[in-house]
Amino acid sequence: LPKHVNIIPDYVEIFEKLGAKIDRPLLKTIANLYKEEIEKNPLYPDLYYQLGKVCEYMEEWDEAIKNYQKALEINP
Repeated sequence: LPKHVNIIPDYVEIFEKLGAKIDRPLLKTIANLYKEEIEKNPLYPDLYYQLGKVCEYMEEWDEAIKNYQKALEINP
């Protein structure tokens, strides 16, 4: 992982592998962490991709698609 990024890009995958229950408040917290990190590192595509995954879990489809598209714009 790049040292300048203060968040683990695969938070959701880590929770899945641990068998942890992923509820909406936890997903909202994770989404906010990604958004804060995106403000500091707006050209890091993995952050947008992972935020898209979190939005997908929350069934916020428009937001998920927007973030996936942004990740692809930065790194096709």
